Amino acid sequence: MQRSYLLLLMLFLLIASCTKEKKVSLPPVLSSEQKKLDDLEIVVASKPMLENDKSNVRLTGQVAYLNRANLTFQTDGIIKKIIAKPGMSFIKNQVLAELDTRDLEFKLKTSKYNLDLTKNKMNVAKRDFDVEQRLRIDNVNSPMQLENSKLLYDNTVLDFNIAEVNWQIAQKKLAEAKLIAPYDCVIVKQIKYVSEAAGGNSDKSGVFEINEIGDPELHLNAPESLLKSVAIGSNILVFFSALNIELPAKVIRFVPVISASNRQFLIVAKLNAPDKRVVPGYFIEGMFKI
Repeated sequence: MQRSYLLLLMLFLLIASCTKEKKVSLPPVLSSEQKKLDDLEIVVASKPMLENDKSNVRLTGQVAYLNRANLTFQTDGIIKKIIAKPGMSFIKNQVLAELDTRDLEFKLKTSKYNLDLTKNKMNVAKRDFDVEQRLRIDNVNSPMQLENSKLLYDNTVLDFNIAEVNWQIAQKKLAEAKLIAPYDCVIVKQIKYVSEAAGGNSDKSGVFEINEIGDPELHLNAPESLLKSVAIGSNILVFFSALNIELPAKVIRFVPVISASNRQFLIVAKLNAPDKRVVPGYFIEGMFKI
């Protein structure tokens, strides 16, 4: 009887252990906020670099500069005012800096006074010469008197012409005391500052370094195998790594000369539509469809 009781107890324990519910570990359920964050990360992830395939050729290059120059005054002087600063953009004919004009203004006034003085002398000499001509007709004066009168008049005309040129030069120099933007540009570097001497043929460094603002060219290096396929008007998809964008462009010209060092040639393209975000110096990649 006792053995039967033990057997029943053991059987009960065995059945209980077999029917015991097992815990199953399930993957954590993501919250709606976590799902949104994961989706956002996918959207803003950087695009991979363009890769070659059987029908496309990958090109590399950069956005080319248009005009790039060191800008200075055409006349000598001391800088009185600086308006432009690095990073600022200006349109054509805007003032970037000014010279001290006190000396130039004095020279302009002096030249104007001299111009008026020589003009009066010329008018007097012309009147005397006209009188001598009438007297000579009536045989009242001598040929020598007429000749002297004409010589005096001619000299005053010459003096007046010289004074007029000097006055025009003084006007020009005063106008050149303002440094004007030659085209739409951005200031890259400021070289000189207020109270420094600038201008003239001796000023090689300039006052500002500027870059022209406009529709820049895209310079791309292409393998020699592409030379037979490229043509003016060919389409190129261009990727700007700094902006993480792709924009369509067209070939405007190419240089069919293969470099001996890298076996490549130059393709020049322009965007189908100008984009102000694209500035000179950016690294670019292009995908050319064969």
